Amino acid sequence: MDFRQLEYFVVTARAGNFTKAAKTFYISRQALRKAITNLESEIGAQLFKVKSQGLELTDTGQLLLYEALPLVDSYHQLQMRFSRTHNLQNPQLSLSLCVVAGAFFTFQPNLLETFIDEHPEILVTIEECNTATATDLVRTQDADVGFVGAIPHYLEDFDYKLIRHTGVYIFVPRTSPLSEQDHLTVKDIDKQPFVTQGRHDFLHRFLVEACTQEGVMVDIIFSSSNDKLLINQAIRSQAMFFGFPQSILTLATPYEGQFKLLPLMAPHADEFGTYAIVKKGTRLNTAMTEFWNYLDKAIR
Repeated sequence: MDFRQLEYFVVTARAGNFTKAAKTFYISRQALRKAITNLESEIGAQLFKVKSQGLELTDTGQLLLYEALPLVDSYHQLQMRFSRTHNLQNPQLSLSLCVVAGAFFTFQPNLLETFIDEHPEILVTIEECNTATATDLVRTQDADVGFVGAIPHYLEDFDYKLIRHTGVYIFVPRTSPLSEQDHLTVKDIDKQPFVTQGRHDFLHRFLVEACTQEGVMVDIIFSSSNDKLLINQAIRSQAMFFGFPQSILTLATPYEGQFKLLPLMAPHADEFGTYAIVKKGTRLNTAMTEFWNYLDKAIR
């Protein structure tokens, strides 16, 4: 155990979530969580419980906070009194983003890189995650802005901005007679083997809801958030899986010869796309405002 670990712990306990605490130290949320996990391993006990409204200290966490707080506060007072580099007048701005892996493919070239280059005064951290994690991070404000694939109906808890329409596309095995068609309907999927990224993924949700409405049964034989595992299973089982239109994935895929990409014609499928989201009703801080306005200009 070292002092830096105690400082991370105390600030996180006060902030109530990892992202706000990480911004204090200008480090990523992942780095802070790893430091806290290492401290828990050394102590041999959990320090925080993750609740929907934020972090809650365990009994061990409360005891450690009681002992560590005077030490950390004394250090901060010394730092403020004697450090020449300490300057509360010009704190660095920060912006935390969480991006569902597939959303990266839909971005315009250098969308995030250009913002970072144009705003050196803003420390940007980017976390790649699945849909459930992205929406949870934004809902609890552990991330400022998220990027997810969705339809507006799924985003009622958020303020959102469309980044790019994608529609819904499905890779169909060329061994299937359905590959001879130029599009799919929901009824075409009846009893067809399918692999998805899991029930928390919005494409999975869309598929199940569309099939239920049509009285169709989709045969989901495998789910994984790992794309490589998912595609390997689709190849072995000759199963369908979701993809992006050629207008987005301009490069040939290694499984292109075994599958044909077809659009799904279903209610609301044309609304599917990549959306930027923030917690509904959030008052945007300076960094978030700059980024939100930048997105408006970038996607015109």
